[in-house]
Amino acid sequence: MIEEFKNLLNNLCEEFGTNNEVVLKVSQHVDELIVLEQRKRLSEIKGN
Repeated sequence: MIEEFKNLLNNLCEEFGTNNEVVLKVSQHVDELIVLEQRKRLSEIKGN
């Protein structure tokens, strides 16, 4: 899932540029989702 987000974000950057406001906001949300996913995985590992 994280790789999919990274690939989609790279596509957005290529299409609209890295300084585009929308791309920056999407990037921020993707970063938040990645952190949430990593925390979820870590808690699952700790729980097992």
